[in-house]
Amino acid sequence: MTTLTSTWTEGDGACPASTLGRAYRPLEHDGFYDFIAKAQAEEPVFFSEAIRYWVVTRRADVLAVLADPDSFSAAITLAPVHPFPPEVVAALRDGGFSFQPTLVNSDASVHSRLRPKAQRFLNAKRYATYADRIRAIVRDHIAAIGEAPRVDLVAALTYEVPAKVLALLLGIEDISPRQIKVWADHRLGMTFGVLEGDELAEAARQLLDYWKYCERLVADRQDNPRDDYASMLLDLRGGDDGVLTITDVVGLVFGVMVAGHETTTNAAGNLIHALLTDRDQWERLKADPTLIPNAVEEGLRHSSSVVNWRRRTTRPVTVGGVDIPEGANVLISLAGANNDPEVFENPRSFDVGRENVKDHVAFGKGRHFCLGAPLARLEITIILEELLAAFPDMTLAPGFQPAWVPTVTFRGPLSLEVLPRGGAMTTGEPA
Repeated sequence: MTTLTSTWTEGDGACPASTLGRAYRPLEHDGFYDFIAKAQAEEPVFFSEAIRYWVVTRRADVLAVLADPDSFSAAITLAPVHPFPPEVVAALRDGGFSFQPTLVNSDASVHSRLRPKAQRFLNAKRYATYADRIRAIVRDHIAAIGEAPRVDLVAALTYEVPAKVLALLLGIEDISPRQIKVWADHRLGMTFGVLEGDELAEAARQLLDYWKYCERLVADRQDNPRDDYASMLLDLRGGDDGVLTITDVVGLVFGVMVAGHETTTNAAGNLIHALLTDRDQWERLKADPTLIPNAVEEGLRHSSSVVNWRRRTTRPVTVGGVDIPEGANVLISLAGANNDPEVFENPRSFDVGRENVKDHVAFGKGRHFCLGAPLARLEITIILEELLAAFPDMTLAPGFQPAWVPTVTFRGPLSLEVLPRGGAMTTGEPA
């Protein structure tokens, strides 16, 4: 089982506390980017007392961490930000949940064994075969909006569409995409948020249900193979535990069921919110739809759906001139890297024509670069194309202010109120 807590404490060395570190509130998203900009200018690597992590905010330093997986282990990636109580760990273990590392939280030999097999299915060529079906799903959701004068686009479109796309990849027909989202929401809340008491106990129950569903799906594909992800993994396994174990297959399915839609839901919501906030950019896309692919990249840069990622040091390291001891937890700010003024001119300005936009690291970089990146791009592009075609005059609803997903890692609007056919709109820089 993966260790869930840091092996280092301040008692092992000089106290790293700072005014900036004490002020950091990782779950508070209002003023989020202002704080990151302040950190980049004043203390680009600081220690957060709230979560006991070193926080890295400049792009060069973030890239240095991602480029050195031997010094910065991925093992902590899926550990809870605040460790589970022993009774919750015991309940999960007794219920059959596996803490065995999978793609996102594995290092070296495990990762090199799993990733090539997952990539046989999770690749751009395979994703392209789903394009027509994805567009049909998006069009159905847009048609369902009908003549409604005011709509929450998260509830009506971006929440469920990515889960339906994931169901295509997994051949899921026996549960609703909304149930997948409910399971994933609980998983993300207990891992990357702060749940306690009954909320944490309920999230643990949902997590076990989620895991057991994945076990049943894999068991079914052993007897009834299809053209889907689990069946491909089982075919590659060929009954040989030396290639993949059944737990490996379940873990890979479980992982894609979590990662395959939450980030896309948030990224699509962030992009639409940014475009409608800066109305000139929406109008530019209306006038020149060929800018849509670049606008998608700018959305990923400007308003990353994954704002932070995590690593743990395996040896003493120096990042940005700051010495960090072995066994310390590190929070790398992808949002900071994507809004670094040393790389992106006027980074908080949303520009659908930005020339160096593909220098963003919204999907990570190096060994753990996101296998779902081409699919996310495809989905978000189709969503934006279809929204522009159906509702070219869409505006934000008057007075709308977003509330954000309450986790350390993910950022996206919980709702997105719009007037599909236009009207009075709100203005102002996204929070």
